[in-house]
Amino acid sequence: MVDDLTTTAGTLCAAAKCLKASGAIDIYAAVTHATITATGVARLKTCPIKELVVTDTVPLQVEGSDLPIKVLSVAELFGEAIIRVHEHRSLNSLFNM
Repeated sequence: MVDDLTTTAGTLCAAAKCLKASGAIDIYAAVTHATITATGVARLKTCPIKELVVTDTVPLQVEGSDLPIKVLSVAELFGEAIIRVHEHRSLNSLFNM
């Protein structure tokens, strides 16, 4: 599953439960901005998501929660984008996959 933002993880956990009920074995989620609150931590602890992948666009506040979270850095991408904007170059090729 992919989402742009999660705070309370309500949507993520509800979707994960639906996937599990429909027969999914392993559920992975990716979120760009993880502004996870205490409510979100509590939900994620009981949620069937095997791993949550987030970016470091905002500080992650879940220390000591033992949640299966992997943080990916966007520093290199942002740095390159800043250089290209400063040099009046295209950003399009940064997003070619």
